[in-house]
Amino acid sequence: MILALALFTLGACAGLFPDGTYRALLLMLAILLLFASWVLLGEVDIFGFFVLGGHLLALGSGYLTGLYYQSRS
Repeated sequence: MILALALFTLGACAGLFPDGTYRALLLMLAILLLFASWVLLGEVDIFGFFVLGGHLLALGSGYLTGLYYQSRS
C-alpha cells in the first residue's frame, strides 16, 4: 500500500514536469524501482502479478493526474 502511494506520487510528479526528458527519466526510474522491489520484496507468483498490476495502475493514474493538473495551469 505504501509502495502504491509512493508510485502514485512519483507519477504525479512526472506528470507535472514541463520537459519531456525529465518526465521520461522519472518514469523510467519509478518503473525500475517497482520491478526491483517486486523481485526483491515480493513473491513472484500469480498473486504477485496482480499486485504488480495494481502498482502499475497507481503509477499510471498518478502520471495522468499530473498531466491533468499541468494542463489546467
